[in-house]
Amino acid sequence: MKRIITLLLIILVSNPVIGQITKQNEQELENLQNFKIFKSSSKLQKKVKDFKFSTNKVNYTKSTADDKKTLDSVVNKEWDDDYNIWRNDLKQSFIYDGEHVDTGFISFWDTDTNNWEDYINIEYDFDDYGNVILEIRSVQTSPNVWVLDSKTEYTYIDDSSNPHRLILEETFSREDTEWVKTLKYDFTYDNSNTFVILEVESIWDTNEWVEIHQDEYFYSNGLLDYEINYNYSFSSSQMEQYSKSEYSWGSPYIETVYYYDSEEDDWVKESKYEYEYTTLSGSIIQVTKETGFTWDGSEWKNYYLDDYKYDSEGNRTTASYYEWIEDSEGSGTWYEYSRDKFVFDYDYSFQDDLIGPFNYAESAEDTFFAFNNMVIAFLEYEYINDIWVESYKTIFYYSDYNNQLSVKDKLLADAVRVYPNPATDFLTIDSKIPILGVEVYNILGEKIMDVRSNFNSIPLSNISNGIYIFKIQSENGVLIKRIINK
Repeated sequence: MKRIITLLLIILVSNPVIGQITKQNEQELENLQNFKIFKSSSKLQKKVKDFKFSTNKVNYTKSTADDKKTLDSVVNKEWDDDYNIWRNDLKQSFIYDGEHVDTGFISFWDTDTNNWEDYINIEYDFDDYGNVILEIRSVQTSPNVWVLDSKTEYTYIDDSSNPHRLILEETFSREDTEWVKTLKYDFTYDNSNTFVILEVESIWDTNEWVEIHQDEYFYSNGLLDYEINYNYSFSSSQMEQYSKSEYSWGSPYIETVYYYDSEEDDWVKESKYEYEYTTLSGSIIQVTKETGFTWDGSEWKNYYLDDYKYDSEGNRTTASYYEWIEDSEGSGTWYEYSRDKFVFDYDYSFQDDLIGPFNYAESAEDTFFAFNNMVIAFLEYEYINDIWVESYKTIFYYSDYNNQLSVKDKLLADAVRVYPNPATDFLTIDSKIPILGVEVYNILGEKIMDVRSNFNSIPLSNISNGIYIFKIQSENGVLIKRIINK
């Protein structure tokens, strides 16, 4: 399942960052406008990871060093089962004006022309503090014809000692030659302008703003204690509470979510999230494990578990995602259904060497991440025939930098040919680099062949018809091919 989520997920700031298709029709535009760099394609539908450690709405990147490398583009590639190749999917590219992103593009891969086609253009303006204050989005409706689509304006607290507190986010749509108000978010802070205590979402209705949603936040000793969420009821013409989250700041950190039962006039348990974490210098949090539970009316039931690993530099490297599988007798076990991995170049750090785009702190979904060094790839895996196989990947391209992972992929793809597919009596592996061995697995994950020679003529007559996984080991890495035997 492919999930398309928000544009520009990466947050490149001077501290470690904690986070977490195209058909040319109306749905395409909606999908692309909500695109995220990290797809999290097979994750369970879970709670958005707004971990409440920061109340900054907008993060920013500041740098004045001319020799820093810029993140120029990010390319998503998807594995094509039919042709056993990596196919370009989506790309984001960035143009910089000194220390800030000036323009961003979202492009899709046109299989007819075998070229990237720009589809969405986003222009940015910043204030003197590095905050984005204006975002204008255009859509290319025909070659070299760009049409204004929407804009968002951001307003911050007028306080030079604390200038990054967002108080208003207002979105407009383009209708004919006019900008028309559509949506806004208002933020109210406590007396010290430190914590958000109220967030209100409103929509524009002809000639006035109509509040449709609000979140109230309550703190104790500088920590979020609980929040209450409201939706506007048109029947009662007032805000009505529907959800509440309570936070327990221990180890693990616990968030318990309730829904409001209006008939009983009481809060009812719904779900719970436990976060195990470590704390680094500067109060930076690294989440190492997250477990989700659902309430069945009498007890908490396991739902999912996410396990995160970090390297010695504080970068989030690998993650494993588990689903709780329960049998008919009520016992169960954790089943690992997905994995992902970040790949880094440790010769470069974000703080000293890189300039990149900004984004909202709460936009990460279904995963946590932390970067201290240059990230060059994000890899996602699926479990097929008892083997973890790359299914989707994101490659990062920087100015004056040769991404060796991308080079390696291209070398493997260019150097190794496997044919025919479908195959009958024999399979040929034609390689320009030395092949060390070939393992063949059936659909049950059983290894049925282990070939160590004569790779240019592998006999298939002794195996039944069906789909097989060929794991080709070379001096340049491992290549996975799905082969049909007829």
